[in-house]
Amino acid sequence: MCVMRIKPLLLLLIMLAPSAGLAQSAFRIDPARTTITFVIDAVGFPQTHGIFRQFSGRLALDFNRPSRSRVSFNVVAASLDTGSRDLDEYIRAPGFLDVARHPTITFASQSVEKRDEQTVIVTGDLTMLGVTRPAVFTVSVSRDPGRSHAVVDFVAKGVVQRSQFGMINGQPLVSDDVTITVSTEASQE
Repeated sequence: MCVMRIKPLLLLLIMLAPSAGLAQSAFRIDPARTTITFVIDAVGFPQTHGIFRQFSGRLALDFNRPSRSRVSFNVVAASLDTGSRDLDEYIRAPGFLDVARHPTITFASQSVEKRDEQTVIVTGDLTMLGVTRPAVFTVSVSRDPGRSHAVVDFVAKGVVQRSQFGMINGQPLVSDDVTITVSTEASQE
């Protein structure tokens, strides 16, 4: 009688236990192969392209169950580089990024949804100027099975409205929409 009760309990525990094959894997981003860029339009000027030079990121990926994956990035706001020292200082100032008061821009995923074999939609919290708003990125994913260790390439693109973070300087001449692209190569730890 006791054995009959143990079998269903054991079966239930096995069914509820996370499968080792479905576990998240930690990935380390390669800073030399990672860029975080932005593009913004302004009336009468060509598009402004910029890059952030200092950042860190964490990836916990589950390729069998993408919804269990997690992504986070921390960006040093003052590390922006547009190729123009004057423009960089203008964007770092209180009218835009206000890097003296808000030195870090962060993103933390809240959900990852598989669209197809190479694409996921990552929704998360973007914090800038002390304000947190949802942001959505479409992420193209490619894996190179020919490498000796697990390496994954990502290109994430999203558009945020800077006014949602209280950044309204220059409107309407400077676009509210800012396109953000994160391109990275990550290796399994």
